This record gives sequence, structure tokens and C-alpha cells, in this order.
Amino acid sequence: MNHVGVRRRWRAARDRILTIPKRSSSGFPAASTGSIAHLSRERPAPVPRQAAFATTWALAVATYKRHQVLAECVKRALGQTVKPAEVVVVDASPNWQEGKLAVEALCREASVPCQYVEASVPSLAVQRNQAIDLARADVLFMIDDDAMLFPDAAEHVLAIYDADRDAGVAGVQISPVDESPPSLDGPDVLDTVDLKPTGPRDWLKGSALGRFVYREILLMSRERTFVPYLGRYPDPEVPAEVTELGARPVRLFTGCAMTYRRSVIGLVRFNSWLRSYCPAEDLDASYRASLQGCLVVAPRARLRHIEVASGRIKRRVATCLWASNQALFLRQNASDGAGARQREFKILVARRLFAELLKDAGSKRLDFPQLRGVLQAMPICRKLFTLPDGELEAYYTRTQAELLATKA
Repeated sequence: MNHVGVRRRWRAARDRILTIPKRSSSGFPAASTGSIAHLSRERPAPVPRQAAFATTWALAVATYKRHQVLAECVKRALGQTVKPAEVVVVDASPNWQEGKLAVEALCREASVPCQYVEASVPSLAVQRNQAIDLARADVLFMIDDDAMLFPDAAEHVLAIYDADRDAGVAGVQISPVDESPPSLDGPDVLDTVDLKPTGPRDWLKGSALGRFVYREILLMSRERTFVPYLGRYPDPEVPAEVTELGARPVRLFTGCAMTYRRSVIGLVRFNSWLRSYCPAEDLDASYRASLQGCLVVAPRARLRHIEVASGRIKRRVATCLWASNQALFLRQNASDGAGARQREFKILVARRLFAELLKDAGSKRLDFPQLRGVLQAMPICRKLFTLPDGELEAYYTRTQAELLATKA
């Protein structure tokens, strides 16, 4: 086999994703699909540097109907051993001004600049893009609004970015842990909010067999539920000075704990054809970011994702959108026009039918919402692979609105 030729073809396919201008409303819009063709987008001037690190950071959060827990998230960010240079919040709540008043008061007390704006579209992906456009810091902590940073999380993340002299690291993931960070003054948010029910993750991960079932049968792994657009994951070399700090490479990020260089995520962006909860938007963005540089996880930087129940969509709808969103991503980005990748995706959907059946049955959900969600997604995915470019955006915008409006 000619390995040089294979590598050249793979690089050409990668460059195709990164450089092909997307079509306008008759096809894929340049900025809204999360493409990086808009390299000339004007950016604000960088903020003044902090004393301890050469790299500045901002909390950049999208939120919806979670003002109580959002305030706690912001408090944890402001209480870091290295303060944020700014806080940026994009809120899709009907009463977003109430959240604005509370967060601005917290930031004013901490002497940290704050931008708190109404969402242009109720969409996690669009809101994150808004935050990217507003922010000025070097690194954006794009964590969930119900993610609670440990006090030294930012310090450990910035140490990695600072050590990476050649900017080979595109993003650093904070490590989600099950324990909670130290309590702040006043009642702990964990005692006052409704949390999302948890599944059988802990006991499954306690043995080699359990981990195999968790990953390969139940598909509870990011890499097992994602089809790489180029047919493989990039394998960049992690800088030695970064590995010395304990960072290790990862292929995809989890949305609750992402940090990116603003220069990278500002080019990659999130796919703004998505609406509402936007399942798998983190996988799509992090895969495309990994084509710009390596992704690593920082084990010493920790957060607790408390997974608040409020603001979430129905389980069936979330499962349906998880599958159909990935079909959209492949249609837009697959290096082979979705040929071989489409076949891989069909196999994945078949495996997910079995996995969701097991998960529904194991959790005694006798209406089988997750299984029904995958079944409902199958005709949508077929449409996404076959519609002409000019009809794709209107069809998927309408389809998501119909799904999100259903009652059962």
C-alpha cells in the first residue's frame, strides 16, 4: 500500500471540509452551518493580559430557564484562583432580563466585565455562536449553565494553554467528576434544584465487562455514537510541554466541559441550523476543531455537571434529534459526499435501536421513548441524505419545529 498517497488523500479531504465555501440560502450558508469559510469575520481587540498567565479566559455560557443555577455557575467562575477576564451570557429565557440583573450584580461585585444579552434564536448552537462573537478573551470556557467549576479549574486549564507555545492545542476539556466543589456562602444549589435522573453508569463502569457493555452495547461513549466525516479521527502529536502537565489527548469533547482557543472556535463555530437543545452539537464542533489542532483533557481541572432537569426537551425528541442532527452533519461535511459515511451511519442507527431498547427496558420506561425516538428519526435521516441542497435548510428547520412542538 502507498501510505504516502493515502495520507495525501486524507489531508485533501480534511482541507475540503475546512476551506470549501458553503452555499447561501440555496444551500449551506457560510457562517450558519458552522463552516469556517468566513475567515475575514472582524474580531474585537484582545483584552488586557492577566498577571499570572499570558492567556486570558472568559466564561461564555448559553442558558435557558435556569437563572438560579446559572447564578451559581457564574459565582463558581468568579471565585476561581485566576479570575475570568469577562463573563458572557446569551439567554433564551422569556424573562431573560431577570437573569441579567442577577449576573450583572455578581460580576460588578467581582469587578469583572459582563455582557448579558438576549438570544437571537432559541438554540444552544446559535447562542454559543453569539457568545463567541461577543467575547474578547483568548480562551472561552463554553461550559453548560449547570456545570460547577472547582476553584482551581481555570488555573489548570490556562497552564496548558500557556505551556503550548506553538498553539498546537485547539481545545482543553475540563474533567467532569461526581463529587461537588466546595460550597460557597449560602445554600448549596444541589439542595434547591431538581436534578435529571441518573442511569446505571456507575455500576456498569465498575468492571471490564460492565465497561464493554456500557461502551459497545449501550453505546454510552461519544466515539461510539459519532461517524467521523473523514472516515477517521486526526492523530496530531500533543506537545511535550502539555503532556508534562498531565494532559492527555481526546478525540471528541463533551458539551458541559469545553474550552477552546477563541481563534479556533471562532473559525469552526457551531452548526446554527440546529434549534433548541441541539443534541450532538458538541461532537460536531469538537471534531471540526480537532482538524485545527489537538484536543486534550486536563485531569486536574475539574467540574461537577449537576444536570438540572429544567430547560430540557422530551426524551423521545432528544433521541430523535440526536440521530437526525448527525445525518445533517454528515450530509454537510462528509468527505465522500456521505457515501461510505452514510453506510456507517445506517449501521450505527441499527445498533442504536437495540441499545435504546435495552436502556428503556432497563430503566422501566415502558413507553420506550428512546427507541421510538430512533424509529422516528429514520425517515428524517433518509430525507436529509436525499434532498437537493436548496431544500435542505427549510426542510430541517421545519422538521425540528414540528418535533419540538409535539406534546407526547
